[in-house]
Amino acid sequence: MVTALSGSTMRRVGLRITLALVSWALFSAAVLFQQQYAVSGWIGERHHALPAALSYTLDGAPLTMMDLNFRRELMSGENPRDLIERLAKAETPRDRLVFANDGIGPAFAVYASTVMKLLGPHLVSLVLAFLALLGTSTLAFVARYQDGRLLIVPLLYLGLTVMLITMAGTDPIAVNHGPVAGERYVMMLAVVPAFHLIFEFLELAEGRIPSLAGSEWGRAGLLILQSAILMGALLLRGAIAYMLLVTVLAGARALRQPKARRIAITYGACVAVTFAVVVGSLAASVPSYWFETGRFNTNVWHRLFVGMTFTRNWPYGDDIPKMFPCTAFSPSGLTMGGDAAAWCAYLASRPDLPADSRHFDETVLAHFYDADYDHVLRDAFFKVVASHPKEFIIYMVVWKTGRWALTLLDGLTLRASPLVTPVLPFLLAQLLAFAVFARTLRSRDVIRLRPVLVAVFALSLLPGYAFIAGLHISSDGILFMLMGLGSVAAWAVARKAGRDYDRGALNPVSA
Repeated sequence: MVTALSGSTMRRVGLRITLALVSWALFSAAVLFQQQYAVSGWIGERHHALPAALSYTLDGAPLTMMDLNFRRELMSGENPRDLIERLAKAETPRDRLVFANDGIGPAFAVYASTVMKLLGPHLVSLVLAFLALLGTSTLAFVARYQDGRLLIVPLLYLGLTVMLITMAGTDPIAVNHGPVAGERYVMMLAVVPAFHLIFEFLELAEGRIPSLAGSEWGRAGLLILQSAILMGALLLRGAIAYMLLVTVLAGARALRQPKARRIAITYGACVAVTFAVVVGSLAASVPSYWFETGRFNTNVWHRLFVGMTFTRNWPYGDDIPKMFPCTAFSPSGLTMGGDAAAWCAYLASRPDLPADSRHFDETVLAHFYDADYDHVLRDAFFKVVASHPKEFIIYMVVWKTGRWALTLLDGLTLRASPLVTPVLPFLLAQLLAFAVFARTLRSRDVIRLRPVLVAVFALSLLPGYAFIAGLHISSDGILFMLMGLGSVAAWAVARKAGRDYDRGALNPVSA
């Protein structure tokens, strides 16, 4: 009887592992067959990261520096994929090199340059590297968890595959500004590693410690790998840093458990050292310019200031344009919204800088997004808030909540697009694999995941309130909404299956 039960359990675990890996493979195939990367304008990347990657790959330029001719070519309006293929094959006149600073730090430029150096100067190289890193973190997760927590993997890839056919993956703004593997999408690399760390510490918080000799260090090795991917993702796009907050809270909870405190401290030290090594490696790879000018970190105050301009009530009063006179840049002053409003606020403090259309681009490359720029935008932000607190509160509470609701609704909306058809076979297979996986679970396995899923989804809304919610910049919030809905479906399937497997047999500590 025991042997039969053990064999049944092993088959069930093997099925879960297989389906989890299949879900990654199906999403990867859907991305490659859809070829979203081939039709995207790569709006954010073509200004800085892509010309820097081409300069490094084709000319051996220093990391994070770009040839201005590559930048002009990429901004010409030609399809980026076709243009990069042409630039890689033909001789193009070279211009001077400048730093690829655009307010998000050097990480993505370094990442894109390294990937294209290894895999070739092609846009598909970025996609392949992204999928490979996702697969690596998935393998580490599967190696550690084979119980109900493994549901996170099919939930993730089902959500990501669904996003390929909704407006999040087909709307022109989303496709051009937030393509799969682009600088706004690459933060998805943080999801699996963060859940890995969260579950590890929560397990210790429950007093469940490794019972097999050597398993403590085996888990530490997986933790180090996941920590490296997590920190790399945070450096590439810090908007998903709230996942780190949940990890820290889980670690703090583990420290309160006397039985597991020693292991929790050891694991926490492994994570902290790994984070330091990853950040140090990036710092060592880039010129000192990034530190001397204060451009190594993401420009936070620019985003906060820009975020409050995306409303029809901007500017909140006639006095605001007078606070920041910048008519040399724009005759209407600060009445425009978006990045232009932040630029205007900065230029108002620097009347010495040329802001006409002929010199503006050079002014941006040389003077914007440094430490002084960040300080000016910080003061400008608080100046606006102090002068119009009521309008600011209404904007934050009412307008941004409405914007989030519309964004999440768009994330569920299907619209006719040529990008949908190639994904459908893989989505159907994904749904089948997910349903089969859910049938191997007990309903209470799914219920145990809900607090973490709810917490992560709630925190994913914060960046949208700090900046703005939108299809191309809020893909994480849309994903966690879909994962939450998927968990409800998994619970329903598991409940209907009515299975009640032996708890101990699937306990990862003893299995």
